[in-house]
Amino acid sequence: MSVNQENYYYKNSSDLREIARWSLRENWASALFVTAVATLFGPLTGPEAHWLLDLVGFLVGCALLLGSVHYFLKLNRDESAQFTDLFYGFKQFVSSFLTYLLFILFILLWTLLLIIPGIIAALRYAMTFYILNDEPDLKPLQAIKRSSEMMKGHKWDFFKLHLSFIGWYLLTIIGGIITIGLLPGVDMEDPYWSSVIIAVFILPVVTYSSAASAAFYVNRKAMQQQEGASLGSGAS
Repeated sequence: MSVNQENYYYKNSSDLREIARWSLRENWASALFVTAVATLFGPLTGPEAHWLLDLVGFLVGCALLLGSVHYFLKLNRDESAQFTDLFYGFKQFVSSFLTYLLFILFILLWTLLLIIPGIIAALRYAMTFYILNDEPDLKPLQAIKRSSEMMKGHKWDFFKLHLSFIGWYLLTIIGGIITIGLLPGVDMEDPYWSSVIIAVFILPVVTYSSAASAAFYVNRKAMQQQEGASLGSGAS
């Protein structure tokens, strides 16, 4: 089996999860580390941290988000992916920051209407950083617009893909709660240790879903190119 999806057509959630597992087959250790750094860096500052630390966490988090996307796309494309790929986003720091700022702003504006429009907006713009990774010369608004075009008619597919991970999330949360109860000296009401232990349990699922998201993008991009080629041949 190959994770190269240049000739792929529509894949359902099960297919995409299988591709994700294949891409992770020999890379679980580095993938877990990448996910941990990318997802936990910002929250580590905590609610009582100085505003400057929160700002630094936000700025670094923008670059790490693009770096994480870069890493998982390389895995999916069967390229040599290293932990250092996580820092790719710093090469595109200004672009990643401005893109993330607009990304969050647009979602917040839609959320002001109702929660559902906010969720739809998040799905519509979900491919923004994947597109920015493949086309780093794009301006932030262009990447967001491309994502909106790519997700037209496919937002529900992406939603279903992540919905399919709910069972895994529930199992890992239950496992984390049981572990907290069994560990001596750990108070279940202690928010810090409870959060740390549950986060450790959830980490593999987040990694798995990140790989599946990359598979979704690569497959959707191949479909889009195929659709464009079909339209082009039809016009000729």
